[in-house]
Amino acid sequence: MIQEKIATGGIPSWPFLPIHYSRHTLLADLAHWPPGKLSNRCRLRLLPIISAMHTKTTTALPTFDDLIHYVRATLCQRDNLDYDLTPFVKTPLKRRDEIWGYAFHVEGPRMLRTSAVWSAKDDKILFYNSVGERFQDVVLTESPDPNSSAPTG
Repeated sequence: MIQEKIATGGIPSWPFLPIHYSRHTLLADLAHWPPGKLSNRCRLRLLPIISAMHTKTTTALPTFDDLIHYVRATLCQRDNLDYDLTPFVKTPLKRRDEIWGYAFHVEGPRMLRTSAVWSAKDDKILFYNSVGERFQDVVLTESPDPNSSAPTG
C-alpha cells in the first residue's frame, strides 16, 4: 500500500490493479473480463489495441512442406483468404550464395499483401500484416535445412 502511494504520487490507483502490470498485460486481462465488469463501449475501444498485440507460439516443422503449409495457412487465415485460390510467393533469402531463410507472402484483393520471414539460423518465423506490423512470432523447435533441397509447396 505504501509502495502504491509512492508509485502513484499519493493518488490511489484502481484497487484491483497491482503495480507490476504493464500496458499489455492490463489490456489482455481487460479483454477477458466478464461483461458485467467491463462495459461493451469500453471493450470496443480496447479491441483495436488488443488485436494489434502479436502472439508468440512454439511449434515443430521438420520439412519444407510442413513449413510452407503452416506459413500459407497462417497468412490466409489472418485475412480470411481462400487457401487454394490465393497467390502464394516464396523467395529465398541469400547471403554469400547461401540460403539462410525464405520470405513468403500472399496477395489478396485490393493490394492486400501479408508476409512472413523464416530465419533458419534463428529458427523463427515472423509474420507481418499488410501495414507492416508484426502480428505473430513462431519459434521452431525443429526446422528444415534451407540448403538441403528446394521447397515443393
